[in-house]
Amino acid sequence: MKKKTVLFLVIAFGVFALYLAKPKQNTNQVEFSLTPKELLLATLQSEISDLNERLPLDLDVNTTLISIAIENEKIVSTHQLKDNVLGKVDANVIKNLFLPRIISNTCNAEDKKTFINAGINIVLEYLDANNNVLFDVEITEKTCSV
Repeated sequence: MKKKTVLFLVIAFGVFALYLAKPKQNTNQVEFSLTPKELLLATLQSEISDLNERLPLDLDVNTTLISIAIENEKIVSTHQLKDNVLGKVDANVIKNLFLPRIISNTCNAEDKKTFINAGINIVLEYLDANNNVLFDVEITEKTCSV
């Protein structure tokens, strides 16, 4: 009878140990999972107001960055061209002159590549001195792979 009691205790202890070792499911626990795109957008969104407080910022002799925003999961960067660039030149002529350089600079900038490679498009909007839109361009992964 002692063998049966010891065997019963060993089995009972083993079952109890397995019960304790089994992972418990907590129905109150919520798991959040963000894609790289969502994480980048959330991180940038948390920094947008700080970035915009430092604007306007002269990027070069022709261009001033005046705002950065996130709209429809795209980064929208608004620039103002200086009057000396515009003169009496048509906006399409300016766009054709600047566009290749804008695309190249955006696609080759390491900080912007991170967003583009995550599927976040970058819209660059260019305004005149009176805040009228001259042109805009949307940079995508496809734009940069051409």
